[in-house]
Amino acid sequence: MGNRCGYNERKIEILELVTELESITAAEVAEALGLSITNAAQRLLSYHRQGDLLRVRRSGYQGRPPYSYKISDKGLDKLSYWE
Repeated sequence: MGNRCGYNERKIEILELVTELESITAAEVAEALGLSITNAAQRLLSYHRQGDLLRVRRSGYQGRPPYSYKISDKGLDKLSYWE
């Protein structure tokens, strides 16, 4: 993977995917990009902690419900800058 403006290409790829789909889970990212669910979840959580993604717990699930992620204003600003 290369870098664009010093940022990880995978991060850009994930932020673009979240933007296109409006809301996404780790399982959906994993399937779309060929990652393990654990790897996708770790990346999404990291981007959330950096302020690039918003995280919402989905309801209506037995056990631990999955989180859904949406792009934040900060994440949109980063994507605009990288283009």
